Amino acid sequence: MTKPLVLAVMSMLFCSTAFAITAVEGRIEKIDRMARTVVVRTADGTEHTFHFVGRTSVQGTEQAGEAAKESFHGLTEGGNVVVHYTAKGSEETAEEVDRVG
Repeated sequence: MTKPLVLAVMSMLFCSTAFAITAVEGRIEKIDRMARTVVVRTADGTEHTFHFVGRTSVQGTEQAGEAAKESFHGLTEGGNVVVHYTAKGSEETAEEVDRVG
């Protein structure tokens, strides 16, 4: 195999696994505004701590008036969400959060 072909195959494998987006559904247990994290507990009891970054989008919420003051990106503790995230090592970064229910 030629060197350019090997590099192309390795690049495709890296790109397809390094940025895989996974989704999880659960209930928001804790919001830490200062750390920009949200802890979500799934139905099986697993807790995930998701980091919010500048590109994180939140769908299905309204951030108006007093509700915006009591929430984080329109999310509140106890709310049900689906979080689409990427993982690098043990750090999970929320790419999109959908409020459900």
